[in-house]
Amino acid sequence: MNDYIQIGKITNTHGLEGRLSLMHNLGKNKELKQLKHIFIELKRESYIPFFINKITVDNDKELFLILDEVDSVEAAKALAGKEVYLSTEQYEKMKPKDQEVNFVGFEVWDEAFGLIGKVSAIFETPGQLLATVMHQEKEVIVPLNEQTIKSIQIQTKTLKLQLPEGLIEVYLED
Repeated sequence: MNDYIQIGKITNTHGLEGRLSLMHNLGKNKELKQLKHIFIELKRESYIPFFINKITVDNDKELFLILDEVDSVEAAKALAGKEVYLSTEQYEKMKPKDQEVNFVGFEVWDEAFGLIGKVSAIFETPGQLLATVMHQEKEVIVPLNEQTIKSIQIQTKTLKLQLPEGLIEVYLED
């Protein structure tokens, strides 16, 4: 099984020959022009490979793609709004050195509580990164910082945390 990391989203079509505009989080990266394929999430957790015919880097947040078999505006429009992923292996080669890992989809374990669940969203508040984790159909919000993160396993998409005592139980009370 391959693991995927989201790098951006197809925002729109560009031109009449099926070119796509991709907003990405890889920053200024010379390696982008060497990218041979991407994965597009056509359906939830269904990552379909698309081979790249041509890449034009516009700036450090946007690039334009011409994909194999996407040769019309109609075919390109069908992909607009879709999330774009790289395999974990591709991402490790491409990510900027200061780029944080996107933890969405990672399994979260607490040293005391055990398995909490999978990260469904990440959001930032002033001075703090927080993860939304679903546990028994309840939303649990956990802080992700130097004090709570004990280990990150990118290959297995696992986060091991040491959360403050009683934090998870607060969310599970009825």
